[in-house]
Amino acid sequence: MMLPLLPLLIFSIACLPDLTDPDFEADPTTDLDGDGVGESGGDCDDDDPAVSPGAAEICDSIDNDCDGQIDEGCSPTGTTSSTTSGTTTSTSTTGTTGTTGTTGTTSTTGTTGTTDTGTTAAGIPFVVISSGSFSMGCTKGQGGECVSDEEPHDVTLSRDFFLGVTEVTQAQFEALMGYAPSTVGACDDCPVETITWHEAAALANEVSLTEHLEKCFSCIGSGNTVECSPATDDPYGCAGYRLPTEAEWESAARCGTDLKYAGSDAPSVVAWTIETSGGVTHPFSELAPNDCGLYDMSGNVWEWAWDWYQVDYQLDSRLDPAGPASGEDRVYRGGSWGYDAWLARVSHRGWDIPSMAFDGLGVRLARTAP
Repeated sequence: MMLPLLPLLIFSIACLPDLTDPDFEADPTTDLDGDGVGESGGDCDDDDPAVSPGAAEICDSIDNDCDGQIDEGCSPTGTTSSTTSGTTTSTSTTGTTGTTGTTGTTSTTGTTGTTDTGTTAAGIPFVVISSGSFSMGCTKGQGGECVSDEEPHDVTLSRDFFLGVTEVTQAQFEALMGYAPSTVGACDDCPVETITWHEAAALANEVSLTEHLEKCFSCIGSGNTVECSPATDDPYGCAGYRLPTEAEWESAARCGTDLKYAGSDAPSVVAWTIETSGGVTHPFSELAPNDCGLYDMSGNVWEWAWDWYQVDYQLDSRLDPAGPASGEDRVYRGGSWGYDAWLARVSHRGWDIPSMAFDGLGVRLARTAP
């Protein structure tokens, strides 16, 4: 294992009943899928109970509310949430825009978080992280603990994105993948660990399949021998679930602040590290979240990212960076229960070969907002 550096199609007409459908009934009381509305009553897909006039719009590439538009104003489960930025609160399912960060010394524009917007079909809760610009790397708030691959630079993310409220848990992983890789004890609500970058990518594909979304990775094989590669050079353009880019991860961890850790300058408030963990992972939500409502962005387990590792990442595009096109090691972020607290800082970068798995390495999923 390579250890981290040491201190060194929108429709043009409404969705109408299909008179050629053999299941179509002229009687408006007929309701084939049990959602309370028949086809002649305006249900544009009477075989799917999630589709009917007035239904919540889910991000699933389907016109759930039969208004002739697909995925407009959707969230992962079609629920809305209260979005907070600074002192202004509004209601939104896809994030808000146009405010300036008010805390820390980091240069941040655009809101950078909301409260929970719901869960995926696979039961994984997400929040919306809004587009905007921020200072990445060794900002003032990181103090004197930065190392040479944390060169500060400004980055702009042009797309809102969904990010898991928590790291993927052992129970969620086993339910989706059919096996249990974790080695730090059986704990359904603890983060899954001992997974390779390939397994993390395969997991993202499984979540995409549950919502009939595009797969962001091409994978061969199964279980802990699966091998995956990105199905696209542009992670931001993929409609399915994926690993967050390194820039997305750090933007969400900072959430408009310049705190040393994700949510606090004191690691014990937000991060399970070797100093506080007792030598094991911990269930999610035991410590405080950051301002975006994300738990364990610092500590508990490292989290695989999309990017290949490069030392001088400040040379990458400053607009929607996604790392180099190839490399030997993949990035992971956030620190873990078995490492010192300074490695859980929001700017610190870890990396290893994508086939590496160890008991402090897990995953948190992301998806570009429609």
